[in-house]
Amino acid sequence: MRTLTDDAGDDLPVVSPDGRFVAFTAADGRLALVSIADGGRRPLTAGDGTDLGAAWSPDGSRIAFVRYPFVGGDVELRIVDVADGAEQLLDTGATPMPPMALDVTPKWSLDGELLTAALWTEHSTSQVTVWNLADGTRTDLSAGDLPEAVGAMFPSWSPDGRSIVVVGLVDGQTDLYQYELRSQKITQLTDDSYAELHPSWSADGSLLFFSTDRLSLDRGTRTAGRLTHN
Repeated sequence: MRTLTDDAGDDLPVVSPDGRFVAFTAADGRLALVSIADGGRRPLTAGDGTDLGAAWSPDGSRIAFVRYPFVGGDVELRIVDVADGAEQLLDTGATPMPPMALDVTPKWSLDGELLTAALWTEHSTSQVTVWNLADGTRTDLSAGDLPEAVGAMFPSWSPDGRSIVVVGLVDGQTDLYQYELRSQKITQLTDDSYAELHPSWSADGSLLFFSTDRLSLDRGTRTAGRLTHN
């Protein structure tokens, strides 16, 4: 084991696709990079806020992240160029979810052409939004698109990039839904009294993994609870 940074405030490390660098939120709230080989460090962002949820593009040339302002202002979804630090503001109208509430990390499609994130709307509900980075268009998968759901969150790309599995919140319980981008068809994958969260695909797309409270409820070690948005 060896130390790459020596500041106690450095946090949330994410390794680059080529395994050469680590992006992280530095003690000052900005994103920084450190070389795994020699420990060389350089700042990456210089905005006024705390930058969280760093996500490398598949080719390692860009990092998507969420910026929370220090005082007031809008929360921003941004992309930074790793080579020169140039930033692109992607969204500021709908607000990414509070950092301690849910996973705020944006998710790239495997070809790097699409980006998705869970957003907190002006009505205090959540939605999943997909941006086409080539033409600037966006598609919103709102709560109303899911049967009886009041929230959509935790998006996970299929390996072939054709669909996204999201978590939908319905009457205090969460289930998994698959959204096909081309047809915009939505299929409910689970329908039970358990909470399903954090979906993740196998590399070949044949399996979907997720966390659940099924065992604790069945064993009686936890009573059924409700997730709510306040």
